[in-house]
Amino acid sequence: MSAKNHRKSSGVSATMAAFVVGVPFGSLILYAVPLGMFLDADSQKLIERYLHHPVEKVEFIMFCAAVAVLGAKWLGSIRQNAGLKAEIVPEWDGKPVAPAQAAVLLKTHEDTLASWSGTWIGRRYRAILEFVKSRGSANELDDHMHTLADADALSLESSYSLTRFITWAIPILGFLGTVLGITDAITGVDDKLENVASLTGGLGLAFDATALGLGLTMVLMFISFLVERSEQRILELVDVTAEEDLGHRFLRTAADHAPLLSAVESSSRHMFDTAESLVRRQSELWSKSLEHIAGTGRDSAKEQHKHLVASLETAIGGALAKHAQRLSELEGQLLTRQEKMLGAMTQLADVLQVTGQKHQHGLADVTKSLTLQTTALASLQQGGAELSRLQETLAQNLSALAGAGAFEEAVQSLTAAIHLLTTRVQAPKKAA
Repeated sequence: MSAKNHRKSSGVSATMAAFVVGVPFGSLILYAVPLGMFLDADSQKLIERYLHHPVEKVEFIMFCAAVAVLGAKWLGSIRQNAGLKAEIVPEWDGKPVAPAQAAVLLKTHEDTLASWSGTWIGRRYRAILEFVKSRGSANELDDHMHTLADADALSLESSYSLTRFITWAIPILGFLGTVLGITDAITGVDDKLENVASLTGGLGLAFDATALGLGLTMVLMFISFLVERSEQRILELVDVTAEEDLGHRFLRTAADHAPLLSAVESSSRHMFDTAESLVRRQSELWSKSLEHIAGTGRDSAKEQHKHLVASLETAIGGALAKHAQRLSELEGQLLTRQEKMLGAMTQLADVLQVTGQKHQHGLADVTKSLTLQTTALASLQQGGAELSRLQETLAQNLSALAGAGAFEEAVQSLTAAIHLLTTRVQAPKKAA
């Protein structure tokens, strides 16, 4: 049996486990749930809740199928580890042997290779030995070993296709069950909305399908990660073991490349001569073209210089004329504005002169008023001094009158003095 057929049979065995073990096991559990075969009543109730809808049953059966595939691969990894520890071919002593020894190893260890043909290491040993035997040389063995390693890695990757499909399908089925449950709950409500309790209960049960799908997916992804990581580690050990036992076991001879090198040298020399002649011819063509372009460029440059000078003269003359006209217009506008400003300033000076004269007359009147008020204040000050003297005199007179007993005469004298003082005080106020 070839390595390809071994890989194919290994993948088929893991897939068959899903239908031979996983599906019947899941169906058996679903059949046992309604019969009450579980010991714990709470567990029985919980399982019946999450496995009563048809979509939930399909999810559980698919989960069991995927677990069966992963279980079969895990059991296969145990045999793969045993193959790595077994001595399928004699251990290499470090001395290279002739490639013809590959046929001897195949013949003497045929039974051992056949017994371990279901493992990666057994298939890898057989493929390497058959390659060296068929070629009679080990010169290209490294490339062939890399090809075998890549083929086994691809085979390992494709063996998880069913598991990945189930991992993707279970959440989708959960969402489908939720949609169907919501639809059933809504259709159970009448027009008067009297059956709202059944609606809420139906919605609660509808989301159980999604919860079950997500939970089973998480468990399945975790188990798949563990099994796949284990198989990848085993495959890496297979690559290392095959490299150590058979990678450098056979002698490698250098091939005679003299005819090929001679043909390559002759072809290279011919190509070099041809390329040299083409480069020389192309250089001459470029030189002529550049000279012609340079001459044409000089003539064109002269003509363009003449046209440019004439254009600049015309443009500059027109621009200067426009600027002169514009300057004259601006000068006239400036003179007009200055004349208007001078006239306005003359009027303002006249107004200021008249206003200054009026202010001067007003200041003279104010000065006269202040002079009169100063005079009145001086008179008032003198009257105050006289009033003070009269008060002193009055006090003395009152004292004298009190001593002499002539009080009435003193009162009359006081009244006359008050009238006199009042007359003198009112006279300056009237004058002011």
